[in-house]
Amino acid sequence: AYDSTTTKMPTMPFGADTQAYDQVNTTEGYDRTIDEHPRDLPEARSMPVMVEVTAPATLPGGYSFEATVSGISFDVEVPTGGIEKGQRFSIPMPSSDNITSRASLPVGHWKDGICSCCRFGIFHAWLWMTCCCPLVATSQVQNRLHLNFIGGEIPSSSTSSVLRGQNIAINLVISIVFIIAIHISYSNFIQLSAKEAAIKLAIKLEDPDMPPDDPRLPDIENQRDFAMYAFAMFQFIFILYCFIVYFRTRRAVRRRYVIPEEFCCEDVACICCCRCCTIAQFGDS
Repeated sequence: AYDSTTTKMPTMPFGADTQAYDQVNTTEGYDRTIDEHPRDLPEARSMPVMVEVTAPATLPGGYSFEATVSGISFDVEVPTGGIEKGQRFSIPMPSSDNITSRASLPVGHWKDGICSCCRFGIFHAWLWMTCCCPLVATSQVQNRLHLNFIGGEIPSSSTSSVLRGQNIAINLVISIVFIIAIHISYSNFIQLSAKEAAIKLAIKLEDPDMPPDDPRLPDIENQRDFAMYAFAMFQFIFILYCFIVYFRTRRAVRRRYVIPEEFCCEDVACICCCRCCTIAQFGDS
């Protein structure tokens, strides 16, 4: 979150009289009298409290980031035309109904290191979630940051919204479909390989000098190869999909909190080396 300074505009004092009275006979020697019927004036309304925000980075118009004033955090939308890093601009302070008081998150660096996944103990729920259900854990982070199910930013001008649990449901269904497909193709490969081996063994036992020759073998070998290729294809597609989701979500977290890369291709290297540690890191930010 980004610290901001608050500039208060003049406001009417609370309880100030909003009606004016006509004065008559104010000349010397006469008592000052007041008209009993007040002249109505427009209702006095308090001016909004303006907040001056310093841009944490160069951002395009419509981009949203989090700002903090006196421990109160709220989202700030970048005005049309974008802003430059260090530029100051004023926005009206949101009403108390639209802001919530929450702990300030670090800006410009990760809250935890890449190897700090066990700092709450090995039995912490988040650690086990990242190890057993990494795609579901990533979906929880996406819901919190208002991202879509593949980690893409949802424009603030868009009328669509991320329903609570929507990303979790989508990624959970995708995971189940791929796991079932991988399991079926792998099971078929194992069964066909065992069947092929049994036929060859039976032929070998009948005549050790004869090469294995059976009319069923070519079909079994073709089916086995197809099952093997299907297993490899489903596995590759699922791994690639998961990598894209992890990569885009981590990049969105870095952009949201202006966290620079410490070295080239940091996101790719972290995901490839330790997926669980990476998810635990950006999920705790």
